[in-house]
Amino acid sequence: MNLAIRLILITVGLGAIVLISLALTKETYRRYQIQKEIEELRVQAEKKERDNQQLKGLIEYFKTEDFQEKEAKEKLSVQKEGEKVLLVKGSRVGEEKPEEEFSNQPAPKKDTRSNQRKWWDYFFATF
Repeated sequence: MNLAIRLILITVGLGAIVLISLALTKETYRRYQIQKEIEELRVQAEKKERDNQQLKGLIEYFKTEDFQEKEAKEKLSVQKEGEKVLLVKGSRVGEEKPEEEFSNQPAPKKDTRSNQRKWWDYFFATF
């Protein structure tokens, strides 16, 4: 009987060691995931803080007289007393011209065929 009891104790002991090892591994992995999530949140918080500081700087700039004067001139065509304004014919400053104005090639012709006709030509036109 002594041998049978030893085998049972060894089996129970090994089973306990395996169960404890699995529990420790699971807990270690869970802690790793939590630490990883904490670090990601810390990075996000730092980014949000930088964005917040940037926005605060923009707000302060928008409050300045220089910005308000620039916006009034550009958008409302306001001028200071005694200031002379030069008008240039063409597009406004800051507006982008359509690509057609920059291209030396003529614009492609618009296809005026009906959708059914386009499909018909697609499937049955000779190549």
